[in-house]
Amino acid sequence: MSLARQNNFTVNMATEPTHLDGLAIVIATLGLFSNALVLVTAVKSLFLQRKATFLIGHQAGVNCAFCLVIILLGAIRFPGIIELSIVMPTTGYAMTNLFFCYLWISELLPWLLIGVSAYSLFLLAVDRCLAVVRPVGYRASRRIRVYIFAYAVVYLTSFALCCPVWLDSVHFSDCFCYLMGREGETIGLFHTPAYLVMGFFTLAFMFLVPAVGMTVSYSVTVIQFNRLNRQTRALTEQKRTAATATATATATATATATATVAEVSASDELGTSGVAQTSRTRPVELLALGGLEPGKRTLSRKEAQELRMSSLEESRQKMRRQLLTAAVAVTSVFIFSMVYPICRLAYKLTIHRSLAGHTETADAIAFVCITVQSISPVVYSLCVQRFRHAIVQTLVTPFGLFKWKRRQNELFTDQVSQSATRSSPADRH
Repeated sequence: MSLARQNNFTVNMATEPTHLDGLAIVIATLGLFSNALVLVTAVKSLFLQRKATFLIGHQAGVNCAFCLVIILLGAIRFPGIIELSIVMPTTGYAMTNLFFCYLWISELLPWLLIGVSAYSLFLLAVDRCLAVVRPVGYRASRRIRVYIFAYAVVYLTSFALCCPVWLDSVHFSDCFCYLMGREGETIGLFHTPAYLVMGFFTLAFMFLVPAVGMTVSYSVTVIQFNRLNRQTRALTEQKRTAATATATATATATATATATVAEVSASDELGTSGVAQTSRTRPVELLALGGLEPGKRTLSRKEAQELRMSSLEESRQKMRRQLLTAAVAVTSVFIFSMVYPICRLAYKLTIHRSLAGHTETADAIAFVCITVQSISPVVYSLCVQRFRHAIVQTLVTPFGLFKWKRRQNELFTDQVSQSATRSSPADRH
């Protein structure tokens, strides 16, 4: 960092650009547009009234802000692209300069957005878990104030975790914004054991706690799905056994009735005295056995129940596959997104002085973070089939917002009416 005084002004010039800064700006730009696409799709898909749509939209909005901050931070190193030098007069506007120093130069803003993104992924995992484990309570709590309270806790937690570490990494004095630990200049308690403890405390609660929470949430969700699948398979086997027993009983009854009819016919031909008794018992036996007419046997209803159970089993298997796909996608993205913060925090806390002359390591880690942070909501949204179709519709009709929503509402209404029409009176009873 080079500081120079010019006409009673302090100009804070940025460091020299590296070979990865250009790639970082390109990746962040692509991430900005892709996350904006996901955000627009989430807004256009609000007719679904689903929590997952709201959560994915918020995640995309946070990553849009992160990509924009990364673009501006990278542009600082290219004065030819954007002249964003910090001009601080020695008199006046001191509060504005202080705010800009502690918010921007300390890298608080991107780290705050990283923390919000991590806890938003954790909130998304908890939401999916509650939707499976407690479906009744989940539907009852679909209110906007629940979202507001949850995200207020997320933002306050991220801000409380980021402030102690990154606000202490800069020092504002006499309208100068000093960045500690660079170019041999260290101010404050940057390398003390207390600062290291605080830094690792931040690491644990910003990254490890959400990771463990996501793992537990998805594990509980998968266990619940497996239990439901086992129950469904057991019920299906019971239905099949009952249907087989009914078919066997019907076949036996048919054979018995046929034998009875043959016996009655033989008795009529021989003129025996047992005709009246057999004739009296025949209608009762036939009625008790369900009759011989194919349209009035109970086997057709059992077959219909078995068919419904098979379709239920298929739908549960499909839901389980979708959930496992989403769990693998989000968990893998979250693990990859932890690479940059963990390495960057260790870099700032333990080997900052030794790597002062080797900025390529920090730039490479930053490049990994920018890439992963840019694609995380896009990857998750593409794993959801309905959201993927909505993205395609957004690309086809980017400006037909209200028309597309009205058309989707009509399609949804038609699907509901068709489902109600398909259900027969026997199914409803």
